[in-house]
Amino acid sequence: MLDNLYVHGHSTPISRIDDEGNSWQQRALSDASSWEVLKNFPTEEEMRHVLAGLASSIEWRCWSFYWAVRYRVGAA
Repeated sequence: MLDNLYVHGHSTPISRIDDEGNSWQQRALSDASSWEVLKNFPTEEEMRHVLAGLASSIEWRCWSFYWAVRYRVGAA
């Protein structure tokens, strides 16, 4: 699994955070419409928590603008 990190000054700004802690961004399309989209930026600890009991051999990698997690389906 791979996704981008939130990098201040490079990422689309977060427009709001809801009561459940979800991040939202306003995205503009080429037709000038604007949509609010759910966009969370999980930490390594959050991903390990989500995968606990579901996956094994969890490996986390992080670069300047992206993160990746590699795992085997099924608990150890």
